[in-house]
Amino acid sequence: MAAGRLTAWLSRSSGLGRGGMIGGRVTLALDPQALRRLGRERTVVLVTGTNGKTTTSLMITRALETLAEVAANSDGANMPDGILAALTARPDAPYAVLEVDETYLPWVADQVRPAVLVLLNLSRDQLDRVGEVRAMERDLRAAIAGLPGTVVVANCDDVLVTSAASAAAKLVWVSTGRRWTGDSTACPRCEGRVETHERHWGCACGLARPEPGWTLDGDLVVTPGGRHVDLDLRLPGEVNRANAALALAAAHRLGVDRKS
Repeated sequence: MAAGRLTAWLSRSSGLGRGGMIGGRVTLALDPQALRRLGRERTVVLVTGTNGKTTTSLMITRALETLAEVAANSDGANMPDGILAALTARPDAPYAVLEVDETYLPWVADQVRPAVLVLLNLSRDQLDRVGEVRAMERDLRAAIAGLPGTVVVANCDDVLVTSAASAAAKLVWVSTGRRWTGDSTACPRCEGRVETHERHWGCACGLARPEPGWTLDGDLVVTPGGRHVDLDLRLPGEVNRANAALALAAAHRLGVDRKS
């Protein structure tokens, strides 16, 4: 950790960059178990998906800061080097909120064993740079199956996310009110046709939209108890409201009062 911090400082001082990536790379080279060690005895939240990781992570971070100090990679460095640098920067923070590139989620999750994993959406937006989106769904599904202690907060309106998240032992379903159909006309399980009707979707193989516990309805989020919470967002747009609904469900699961 000391060597990583020194390398990061040298990088910043010489004007070569922010230092987070190179600092994390040095730390991992010296200790391949560094991420596991630094994630130990923290409450870790991982956020992944094609779009919205940074915004959603920041929302969860702000919520958890009402409880205690939070380590976070708010600069968007979401690969292992950047994630490690964020944990190194705040070694005593009891919470960590980390956005993770989808490709690295299986390895990172295995290292830090998150308390909560937030799955936003999956599409070809950028995934074609690293592999086919359906292969990514299968990798996430396998990783989630190996996290029996993790609560998965997932967007049930996304067919691919639902398929991956269904492997979880503990699930919180959130309806964001958006249709993620670009890569979901064929079922990720059987390749059959996914039929959609209003907010509901399903395949003949049995994969179907689960009943959400949390539902976004305009500027309001309906909670599992039927309470209506006004998001009161400063950020405009439907996408940001969707991110906020998932962030709210995750923060509530971690013990943050909805009024905070």
